[in-house]
Amino acid sequence: MLYLWELHRDGEQAIFFQTSLRVPSARPVSSYLRWRYSATRGGTKRFVMWLNDRARCQPCHLFWKFVTFVLPADYPLKIVRTDKYLEYSEIVDDFRAMVALPHGNVMQMMFYEASNMGLPVLLPDLRLMSRQPYLWWSERVAGSGHSPEHLHSFADPPQPLGVVERPHPVPFLVTTMERGAEYLKALLYWMRILDYFHWDWALHFESVPHMLELLLQDEKLYASSSKSRAFNQREKEQSLHFWRDGLSRLLGITAE
Repeated sequence: MLYLWELHRDGEQAIFFQTSLRVPSARPVSSYLRWRYSATRGGTKRFVMWLNDRARCQPCHLFWKFVTFVLPADYPLKIVRTDKYLEYSEIVDDFRAMVALPHGNVMQMMFYEASNMGLPVLLPDLRLMSRQPYLWWSERVAGSGHSPEHLHSFADPPQPLGVVERPHPVPFLVTTMERGAEYLKALLYWMRILDYFHWDWALHFESVPHMLELLLQDEKLYASSSKSRAFNQREKEQSLHFWRDGLSRLLGITAE
């Protein structure tokens, strides 16, 4: 009998991308973090953290510029986007919430860390996310000057040895497709596996006015923080079980 585990979440996703098969994996639970957001003090905080991608994603930068342009002069909160690397203690002490436009692994790491600390996170909803910045990476790769053969390996991954059926029903580089029903199907297919839409403690906004309104609702921020901390505790327990069970099998030890 063959047992297969993937100890890293990215590796598990790579296996899924190439084969459409899911294997057990341990999610990163940011166990190194000892700082926790105080939801009871959240209502007194006037600063909002805008997760800065440091110009990695042009649509994210343009979205930020648009927000600063339409932000009402009398809006009671200050939205902070800084190039400074903030300490975790600063984040939980000074900010009432974090706004993130998710893309790439750096943004995802901070998303995991925020959930560990119980910091409320606001994200674009499915419809807003499907426009930008989700398409940014696809557009960048499709227009990067790679050879057609190289692009094809991204757009439609080759079938690994022993895999009979095509791993996925739709291409991965959705921006190489013509707009229409199949394009929408491909968008929804790939976006359905994103953690950003499966973690129900996150708050999703459909527009900039909706985002600004959510940031002012203390009760929703408090509920989000409480749910994220409970979620993270369950993730830690599952991760502990995963490691204990996996290592016991590999070493031939009976787990107590």
